[in-house]
Amino acid sequence: MDAPVTQEALRDLDALIVVSSPWADGASAAAQTMEWLAEHGRTGLLRRSVVVLNDSDGHADKRTRAVLTRQFVDRGQKVVEVPFDPHLRPGGVIDVRREMARPRGADFSRSRPRSPNISRRGPTARGTESPPDQGVAVRSSRRRA
Repeated sequence: MDAPVTQEALRDLDALIVVSSPWADGASAAAQTMEWLAEHGRTGLLRRSVVVLNDSDGHADKRTRAVLTRQFVDRGQKVVEVPFDPHLRPGGVIDVRREMARPRGADFSRSRPRSPNISRRGPTARGTESPPDQGVAVRSSRRRA
């Protein structure tokens, strides 16, 4: 997080999505990210961040997920739980259009109402408008000098 390129990227973000596994080790790493943001004066970005608990293999314990969710919520974080889906395996290519057509595809849009800085349409990384339903984009209202 202290690398110059990371610092530059953080300055340009309006929102941050931190993906975590629903186990203590993954959630610990996500919590460390949140703590780092707070300790380095990025409290505005921290308030606009969303934690995604992604059950990537279907073995997450419901009680553990509930405890982790509560811990993040108690710290003021927005939390989205993504249930196991074999199409969202680690390292796999995600076809957002196909996933949105499936009932579980609604999980992609759950975070949008909770964070106004996250939209399904908006500027891409290069500042051009993305086509409709192209996926999730983080909007940046800042202009670079």
